[in-house]
Amino acid sequence: MTPTGHAALESELKQLKTQERPAIIKAIAEAREHGDLSENAEYHSAREKQSFIEGRIKELEGVLGLAAVIDPAKLSGAIKFGATVTVLDEETDEEQTWKIVGEHEANISAGLLNIKSPIARALIGKDEGDNVEVRTPRGEKSYEVLKIVYVWYHLTGTRYGRSATHRRMSAADGAVCVAHAQRDNGSSNYHWKLSPLFAACSGW
Repeated sequence: MTPTGHAALESELKQLKTQERPAIIKAIAEAREHGDLSENAEYHSAREKQSFIEGRIKELEGVLGLAAVIDPAKLSGAIKFGATVTVLDEETDEEQTWKIVGEHEANISAGLLNIKSPIARALIGKDEGDNVEVRTPRGEKSYEVLKIVYVWYHLTGTRYGRSATHRRMSAADGAVCVAHAQRDNGSSNYHWKLSPLFAACSGW
């Protein structure tokens, strides 16, 4: 598991224990006060949610207790766990970037690729310039490896504010990095300068 994935699960566990669990206990107590529990929809709904919360807490405690945390920033070379890989789809000529992560932190829509997935397994051991053939449920796919980097964070960025002169960057662990737009002299163009408080995000 990567440090950001580990931190994200720890953050979720903390929220469940300190916010979600107390809130649902309170909701159950309030629902009990409404009388006959056999026909109390609010009570049964709260109990179902409590069951989910307790199950998730148990799952997270188990995952974190067994997790081996690997810092990708200390790695290099051919593709392995923790690599951020940019590939070219040889059929569509589209570039895609994935970070190969553990099963419990994977989120393909966010570019976090499960190391157990067919694509990740095919990429492991490859280097820049290599071609990769992947058998997927939709058929064979061919990729060319364009770039391999190893960084501890996985960032997504969006502009915010009316003037769009700031950009908020969210790391996978929920940390926020803020970049400030500075106008180039004699130009209407902006370039982005990261706040010194968020030096860890300088790879963006």
